[in-house]
Amino acid sequence: MKKNDAIENLFESLKNELDVATPSKAHETLFLQKLQEQKTIKTITPSHIQKTSWSKWISSAATITLLIGIFSYIISYESPTHADLASVSPELEKTQYFFTNLITKQLHSLETSTTPDNKKLVTDALKALEVLEINYEKLKTDLVTSGNDKRVISAMIRNFQKRITLLENVLKNAQEINKLKVRHYEKQNI
Repeated sequence: MKKNDAIENLFESLKNELDVATPSKAHETLFLQKLQEQKTIKTITPSHIQKTSWSKWISSAATITLLIGIFSYIISYESPTHADLASVSPELEKTQYFFTNLITKQLHSLETSTTPDNKKLVTDALKALEVLEINYEKLKTDLVTSGNDKRVISAMIRNFQKRITLLENVLKNAQEINKLKVRHYEKQNI
């Protein structure tokens, strides 16, 4: 309460000195003088209006075009649904390249060593290889959804290794069948 009393006493003592209702005459003349200094009349010509209109239209059209471009980019942008080892890192790209080259070479060797005697073995192996390929495609999708999870990467590498092992075993068995067949013919001819 003492603070309020002090403030009220201050205002009471200055009541006659403060004139809050009307400003002083010097203030009014100073205000009018500043108004006179700033008073300038700007005329607008019809050509100025046309330029403004065209520039508004052009800027509006450019904005709309830009928005359509951005919108169409967003719509057309599709996140990848699958990725392979090469998309994860340069080291895994080399690993994938190594495995795919080795598989390709083994498939070529298997094709050249296929005979009517081992055709069933090769056909069954190719079906098993196809199943592994389908599993690999699923792993490629899982790689994207998991955010390059190390377990998925490991499963992809194991899939490559299984395909290589399968092809090595089939190739070895196909060659064994061919050798047995040759020995059998040699014994019969002796």
